[in-house]
Amino acid sequence: KGKFTLDGKTYQLPLNNNGNTLHGGGEIAFHNRIWEGEQPDSQHVAFT
Repeated sequence: KGKFTLDGKTYQLPLNNNGNTLHGGGEIAFHNRIWEGEQPDSQHVAFT
C-alpha cells in the first residue's frame, strides 16, 4: 500500500490514512513541491 512504480523504480509514500496514502502523503506531499513544467508538444506536459 502507498507505493507506485515509475520507470522501473518503486516509490514508497508515507501511509497517513489508515494504511493508505492520502493526497500524496504528509509534508513531502506532491502538492507541497515546487514543480517546473514544460510543454514538449500540444498534447503533453512534463513536470520535474
